[in-house]
Amino acid sequence: MAEAAPPEPSLSSRLFSLLQTRQQSANIVLACVVGLLVGVVAIGFHELLHLVQRIALGSTSPLAILPTLPWYWKLCLPAIGGLLVTPIVTRWAVEAKGHGVPEVMEAVALRGGIIRARVALAKAVASAVTIGTGGSTGREGPVIQIGSALGSSCGQLLRLSPDQIRTLVGCGAAGGIAATFNAPIAGAFFALEVILGNFAVPAFAPIVLSSVLATAVSRAYMGNVPAFQIPQYSLLHYGEVPLYALLGILMGVVAVIFIRVLYKSEDLFENSPIPPALRTTVGGLLVGVLLLYWPEVYGTGFEAMYRLLHEATDWQVLALLFGIKLVATCTTLGSGASGGIFSPSLFLGVVAGGLFGQVVHAVLPGLTAEPEAYAMVGMGAVVAGTTHAPVTAILMLFELTGDYHIILPVMVACTLSTVTARYLYSHSIYTLKLSRKGVSLLRGREETVMQSFRVADVMRSPAPTLPQEAPFQELVDSFLDSQEPHYYLVDHETHLTGVIHLHDIKGFLSEGGLDGLIIARDVAHPVSVMTHPGETLAECLEKFSGNATERLPVVDSASTRKVVGVVAQQDVIDLYNREVLRKEFLGTVPIDSTQRRGALTLPPQYTVVPLRLPMAFSGRTLKDLDLRARYDVTVLAVRTPANSGSRDYLPQPDQPLQATDTLILAGHQQALDTFQRRFSTSGEIDQG
Repeated sequence: MAEAAPPEPSLSSRLFSLLQTRQQSANIVLACVVGLLVGVVAIGFHELLHLVQRIALGSTSPLAILPTLPWYWKLCLPAIGGLLVTPIVTRWAVEAKGHGVPEVMEAVALRGGIIRARVALAKAVASAVTIGTGGSTGREGPVIQIGSALGSSCGQLLRLSPDQIRTLVGCGAAGGIAATFNAPIAGAFFALEVILGNFAVPAFAPIVLSSVLATAVSRAYMGNVPAFQIPQYSLLHYGEVPLYALLGILMGVVAVIFIRVLYKSEDLFENSPIPPALRTTVGGLLVGVLLLYWPEVYGTGFEAMYRLLHEATDWQVLALLFGIKLVATCTTLGSGASGGIFSPSLFLGVVAGGLFGQVVHAVLPGLTAEPEAYAMVGMGAVVAGTTHAPVTAILMLFELTGDYHIILPVMVACTLSTVTARYLYSHSIYTLKLSRKGVSLLRGREETVMQSFRVADVMRSPAPTLPQEAPFQELVDSFLDSQEPHYYLVDHETHLTGVIHLHDIKGFLSEGGLDGLIIARDVAHPVSVMTHPGETLAECLEKFSGNATERLPVVDSASTRKVVGVVAQQDVIDLYNREVLRKEFLGTVPIDSTQRRGALTLPPQYTVVPLRLPMAFSGRTLKDLDLRARYDVTVLAVRTPANSGSRDYLPQPDQPLQATDTLILAGHQQALDTFQRRFSTSGEIDQG
């Protein structure tokens, strides 16, 4: 007999799909708006930087004008910049201090993407003054933080969900990189690889569109030209590949040196007797000393890099420039000034790669490319090593130079540089700053979920309690009439005084006449471990692991110990499983890196499906339905219509379901098929 055709979708189902589509469309529109705004902001920052340079130098070409300036002006200029920046980064917006990207990563990982709006303006002014007065930093970090703050502010203004705000932060970061370097592909992948840490399907399209539109705005104003117009270099023969592999390994070492020296510089300034209000000024003065003799270290160093990629340079000069640039950048950022690390990484890669190229070209003159080719590959390799983001580095170098001919050496060098840097030092230049603040991104899914939820989200209330003066027979009857493994004893004000486990009374059951002799507190144990509603599940889980118990009492506070509920270890584990699978359903594909562990992958025979709530389920609770035990399916989330389309939430076990809800179910394909056939056509449900 032929199987009946599936029923036509109901009007409510079609309406729900329409609302979901509207939400996705709204996200795309918002991403486009953020991209356009970030493109405009990037142009504004570019002009602000040029304004500061005109005021400080009288020109926007520092390498040409610096040799003509008085020595005292070159010496004092970075110090003046540091003096102006100090109140901004110490009082108005401390997030503007340093290179900015770690602060964005922290906001995305731990604060739902929330960034204060003032950070955008503070970062723009502080970084423009730092770079324009000679500070040896880059301009990409500021634009990333500015764009991210802009995206976050838009999300907060519209009261979007944390996931949507995070996506807009990624859109802002992508647009910042794209508009600054004329690199839309690298911008998108930087946001996904570094800022968000995953290639989430819902976030991919908005971020790409934001990056494209930011680039379009930037190109309309500044033209569509690569950041570096250099001669065309290519791989002469495949025998050069091992040399580029060796270059990648060495650039990984260079990246680690840069990371370590930068944060050692921070420590030196932090532990020095210099007053905090003067540290940036003193750092600027030290950079001014370097500018007296080496103008190449001024600002972003783009002019100097351009020359190094076009002109042959003595190896002694390259070695000296490497050391001077390293010291200048670490002094600038270590003293508390504001700016990015991309441009310094590119500079260090140019000089270190060029130095390596000169060595191999001297040893194998007829078998190797020009030293400048190795310098160009070194640029990308050092960026990959410092950021631990090889995909971004490969794409960025291609877009910066507009040269695809040397892509194979670039891929080899960037990959091996990242592997080497990770092997030598687990932290990137971004994550190390967070680690030093006590913020860890070395968390897998479990810790992320456990930190995101509180005990109040899973606790059961009321807790199984008995008066501490309860007669022995009442205690026995309570255990017999329920399935509770233990009862908590409370005084007349419900303050916790002890706990009784079922096995505590087993030895007394065979003895008669105890009802008038023993009361509950006589067989109770003191409670040394408890939790409270505001505690994270990560903290709660640590208490479970350190004690041989499957349940913990929930009290209002450690001082009053008033019992408000109980939390079961199994409920915590169930929440974790549902939340992880729910994120899988929403399309998150985390990057496999040393900073974020790999994602959970469903076995091939398992799947996730949405199902309109059956009529008989309306008004009932998940605890009452017990779908896992009855039908071998798990409810990951409940999707309910909202003003902006729909929202997904994790329901409480005792929360009644609504007729307009949609269940997000996971399970074995056969179990899901059976469940869908049954409840798509009927409203019946087993009663027990």
